[in-house]
Amino acid sequence: MTYSSMNVNIWQIVIIIRYMENKKIKERIKTLFTWRGITYEDYAKRMLKKNGKKISTSSLSHKLSRGTISFNEVIEIADELGYDIIFKPRSNWH
Repeated sequence: MTYSSMNVNIWQIVIIIRYMENKKIKERIKTLFTWRGITYEDYAKRMLKKNGKKISTSSLSHKLSRGTISFNEVIEIADELGYDIIFKPRSNWH
């Protein structure tokens, strides 16, 4: 089931995102893939077709597991999956 095919409202999405706040990057990225119904292999094929960039699914999986994925790679993944990365000021920052 993809995120887009789920019958959810905006408040459920907010709850899901709040739930993800304490998750490591691996769980966050895996959740985005799940919501889009795309596997690491699908992503690798898309990137090869889009820009000729060869991505190893095992390398991607290992980077996520170790937490060594670069921010540029996260931006690339978010872009390909149709997500924006937004920096929002915290109200409790002093």
